[in-house]
Amino acid sequence: MVMAMFGYTGRILFVDLSSKTVKTEPTGKYAGDFLGGRGIATRILHEDPDALIFMTGPLTSFVPSGSRMDVVAVS
Repeated sequence: MVMAMFGYTGRILFVDLSSKTVKTEPTGKYAGDFLGGRGIATRILHEDPDALIFMTGPLTSFVPSGSRMDVVAVS
């Protein structure tokens, strides 16, 4: 199962609306240390507290009724 090994299709999309740039980063940088979309999103938020993060869980589209989405931001 490639999807389970790399998790979340293996990529994270970063969109900067201020500079109008888009970049992708491999999930492997975060997936080894953090479990699920919420853990990865919290780590990214720690690096950039101005971010608004939409993440899916590791079982999205993999297990029936396994979809989950988190929206993480500083309030």
